[in-house]
Amino acid sequence: MSHPIFFSFQEGHFFLFRVAVEFIQGVCSKRERVLIGESSEKGESSGSLAIHSVAELLLTQKVEAPVAHQISSSQLSQSYQIQRFAKIGKSFFQACSGQHFNASLIKIFIDKIDEKFGIKFPLLSNATYDSATLPEIGEFGHFLSSTYDIHPFFKVDVQPNLRKQFNTNPYLLTYNGFELTFQPQIYGQLEWREIKEEYIEISVKFLGKIADIDANSAKISILRAIEIEEKLAELLTASTQRHTQDSDYDIVSLHDFHHLFPFFKISGFIRGIYQNEGKNITNFLQYILNRQSKVAIYHKPRQIERHYAVCTAFKQEKNAFLDSILLRILWKYQFFFDAKEIQISERLRSSLFQPLISGNDESDKRKSCLSLLSHVYPPIFGNLAVKALYPKNDDFKIRQKEVATIAEYVLQSFEDIFNQLSWLSLSEKKVLTSKIKEISRIYGAPKWVLDGKKLDLLYSNLTHIRNADIATRWLEANAFKRIKMYQRLTQGGEIRRDDFLSAFSSQITTEFEATVDYDTNSFYLPLPFLERDLVHEGHPAIWKFVMIGDKIGKILGKLFDESGLERNELGMFSKWMKAETRKRVKEMVDELEKGYEVIGGGRGWNINEELAENVGLKVIGSLLL
Repeated sequence: MSHPIFFSFQEGHFFLFRVAVEFIQGVCSKRERVLIGESSEKGESSGSLAIHSVAELLLTQKVEAPVAHQISSSQLSQSYQIQRFAKIGKSFFQACSGQHFNASLIKIFIDKIDEKFGIKFPLLSNATYDSATLPEIGEFGHFLSSTYDIHPFFKVDVQPNLRKQFNTNPYLLTYNGFELTFQPQIYGQLEWREIKEEYIEISVKFLGKIADIDANSAKISILRAIEIEEKLAELLTASTQRHTQDSDYDIVSLHDFHHLFPFFKISGFIRGIYQNEGKNITNFLQYILNRQSKVAIYHKPRQIERHYAVCTAFKQEKNAFLDSILLRILWKYQFFFDAKEIQISERLRSSLFQPLISGNDESDKRKSCLSLLSHVYPPIFGNLAVKALYPKNDDFKIRQKEVATIAEYVLQSFEDIFNQLSWLSLSEKKVLTSKIKEISRIYGAPKWVLDGKKLDLLYSNLTHIRNADIATRWLEANAFKRIKMYQRLTQGGEIRRDDFLSAFSSQITTEFEATVDYDTNSFYLPLPFLERDLVHEGHPAIWKFVMIGDKIGKILGKLFDESGLERNELGMFSKWMKAETRKRVKEMVDELEKGYEVIGGGRGWNINEELAENVGLKVIGSLLL
């Protein structure tokens, strides 16, 4: 880079000079607009520290993560606990705490498919199927998607800005078509053979916990299931990103969609979404089955090719295909096993398409159950945690303001950087700076999550709270989440950019990692960022600024990576940047991210795990015990 900013950054001082120094020297003289949830506030702070002192601090100060977080019982609001959604969370937690995790739970998952479709997986029963006995793909695909969150046939993708992009309101967007067990690019890598061998060995161990199997025969069947996916993977590796032009999408009616994708059975798929124990959800079925309702299809020829390839594989390789579905269920929900002795390498974990859900660990049952609760009911989890930490709403707002003030100065610093780049055209610079100004940011929790009445309304139709095993509760809660997401999809309108997490997030409080949403140009700093013991009280305020600034910098890096640069300030696809400029911006962001890792303490400081355990989970545990 030729700009002097980047010379200093490459030497490890960019963050100090462009962010920290501006904060220290100008914090009293500037006031920036701060967006918190649905409101805007102004925040300011004060402080002074010589530049050489800051540098000395960054180079020599050793900071240790907090060890524990104590919540006194006096902080807990009795009136709050009697609200319905608090009862739901407590009921789920108690059921989980009293549950012994073993093979019987995972068999509940498998039996659901047998009950619904009469399918006994070949790997477990030596059963074989012909095409006439296979379930209809649309209904089967919906059941796997809504119940287990796996997508072997097709994937429905929500794009919140369809109305603005197409000047119409299509409610369905088909994207990559389907998901595989592994990341599509893994199948052709040099390490694929070792990954495959480990996957087969562990799969045999999983199967051995739920049925008497012949290991050698099982390995052959698992290999066949993998080979089916290897062939299909070739259809996904050609393009892994959306295009930025409207011409890459076809808008067709639901009626015409049937003729393009005859095996898709979209009406059966959509109809299944709005059935709950045989009862249609009021007012939706008639709306979404309108023959003229619009559907947006990404790259129609490619989707058709993928559609027929998957359907053909299902028809012709039915036994291996069904076994691949069984294996996906076992792996995704392996935490329901009592399988502590089964070790999975990080290489294999990172190769899987869907990350493994954290769950059972008998050595820390409380943490495991809280982790499951946060995944199934993230809005409840977030509300309980915030209320426990901040029984006085003013305390929460004060801490929000402190973190927001720091974050806003980092955002301002990035805007200044782009304004000084001579190789950006005026039009490109305008969109880049606007993209920063228009970022919707949430600090701590979305405002709606803190509203007990809104949460009560959200869960008002949830009727499954009863004396049931944790696996059954999990399946029903997951189906409830999927229904809510599809409701948003079919109701039309747009996702609020200051409320984007209302589509649910499992990271609402337990992760010390920011969430980025490309489609709405938004980011979210979870609750641990607001904790006063984020670092030890004895450490200077500048260190808190560096820790938060480090994370904000990485957020911006994501919003301006290749996927981020496909979208404008509203998150809409827009071809507003030249290819050469895009390349230079990406190189610049890569440089920034490398520097943030150095300034922020590198990889040796495992603050993520420390805060996830001691802030998010322990807070909610104090409330539910």
